Amino acid sequence: MSSRRTPAWTDSHSRELRQILTIDRPLGPLDADVLRDPVLSAALYDPENRVHRAIDTGAPFVVGRKGAGKTAFVHAPMLDPMVDVVRLPKADVYQAVFDLIEKLTERNSTVLVEHSERLWESIVWCAVLWKVASSMQSTPVDSDELVVYDFVMGIGEDKLPRHEEAMIARFVGRVSTAFSTRSGIGGLGELLGSVRANDVEIEEAIDAGRAVLRRRKRQIIVIMDSLERYPANLPVMNYDSPQKLAFEGLFRFLGQHGSRTDRSFGLRFAFPAELWHLLKSASSNHAKDFDRRVVAHWNARELITMAGNRLAAFMYVHEFAEIKQIDFTPARVHLGYPDALRTLMTLLPREITNGIGGPEDTIGYLLRHTQLLPRHLILLNQILGDHFARGAPGEKVRSDTVVRGVHRAEERIKNDILSAYDRVHPFAGEVCAKMIPNLPLVFSTDEARQQYVHTGVKKATGHEFPEAVRALVEVGAVGRVIDGSQSRYVVGEFEYTRPGQLSLGAGERLCLHPLFAETYSSPECSTRVLGSARSRIRPIYPYGADPDLAGDYRDDQTD
Repeated sequence: MSSRRTPAWTDSHSRELRQILTIDRPLGPLDADVLRDPVLSAALYDPENRVHRAIDTGAPFVVGRKGAGKTAFVHAPMLDPMVDVVRLPKADVYQAVFDLIEKLTERNSTVLVEHSERLWESIVWCAVLWKVASSMQSTPVDSDELVVYDFVMGIGEDKLPRHEEAMIARFVGRVSTAFSTRSGIGGLGELLGSVRANDVEIEEAIDAGRAVLRRRKRQIIVIMDSLERYPANLPVMNYDSPQKLAFEGLFRFLGQHGSRTDRSFGLRFAFPAELWHLLKSASSNHAKDFDRRVVAHWNARELITMAGNRLAAFMYVHEFAEIKQIDFTPARVHLGYPDALRTLMTLLPREITNGIGGPEDTIGYLLRHTQLLPRHLILLNQILGDHFARGAPGEKVRSDTVVRGVHRAEERIKNDILSAYDRVHPFAGEVCAKMIPNLPLVFSTDEARQQYVHTGVKKATGHEFPEAVRALVEVGAVGRVIDGSQSRYVVGEFEYTRPGQLSLGAGERLCLHPLFAETYSSPECSTRVLGSARSRIRPIYPYGADPDLAGDYRDDQTD
């Protein structure tokens, strides 16, 4: 176990945490943005996983799938008492950038990536300057502070805007007004330069802000979460597309600012991995723009550690006798992997009988039915909630409760995955529904093609075979068999364990993910295989799901 510096824990926090970690949902909500209290957030946030450590070095943005914890990683600076966080209103900022660039292109003004970058820089700096001005304890004491204060007050029309969102809205409003009233403005650079507040230009205010921040003891970090839904006209391959120019400028700003050793403030932006292949196409310089990108991948031990800590917090606030075996207090101690696993095993059976009648390690069984995402620990919420509903908190969870809980949670997890990809593969569910009920757990490319033709996927979706397979691979329904599979399992590699695409060669052996095999009723799923046929079935074990795997699967990743 390792201690960590956190705010004081009180009885009031215990009462609040009992309302979050409930008997029917012992691990609590798996969406990280539901907690605003930093003490409660610290009790549920894992500061020692690999993604947090990578981002905490100053990486400007994180890319992750829905449920990978992007929101938690982006908001983590709020837990540090020595950091001032500036939160950008994501929807308003994106809309402002898209609209301004579109208006300029409609006027036949030339908008280059440098202009887009400057627009992002100006908007971000407006929020930072507001934070600097609002943090002043008295009237400005030097010329730089006075310039910052005058600019912010001018944007607010002689009063301090209430928050970052108001500051940005007022600045964007001035830019829009200048655009609509000054027909002589040529490009975006000139448009931004025309905006003055109390006779201070934005560039002058930024220069003064840099000087003030160099003397400031407290660090500022600007954060912006990913959008729930991105514009419908992606992909952004058209050179003159306002969306392409907007993202190209954003990536350039993040890459340039994030790599500067003399940067005035930190940046932490989030982007969805499901759309990453489309979004990154906007960049014209991947090496520079994405040099400090962090991909939010978890390994099996980190998920166990997170689950064990949440269960320990649940047992603590609900006064379970078993927690006395572990020196644990929420927000004071973070359990390492051994103690987190030991906490889980105080309630879980060491072994279960799986759906095809074979013995299986409980933790391995749980993890191979996930795609290594924290949100997929809904499996444990379902299992433990079912167990406590039986009114037997002091007993071990039964094997059949584990298996039944996994089956009950699978449909929701599968739907969550498909909904995250509905922007790029809206037809993926249709392909799964037609092909998987006719595919064994392990199959060839030729067998997949036969089912594609036999089940009428082309007629139903309008997509050719390579597109259908690509959709199955990207959502994680289909992977490839790794040579040297174990005797009890078939080990498969799936795209969700890679920072880039999983490319399939001709003649590869493919496999179904357990989650999709069960929910779409593969001929070899547990509910369709009966009698002696069960003995010949080898379950699929997704690579990376084994907590005893030597090394870390992420060490060999390349993009």
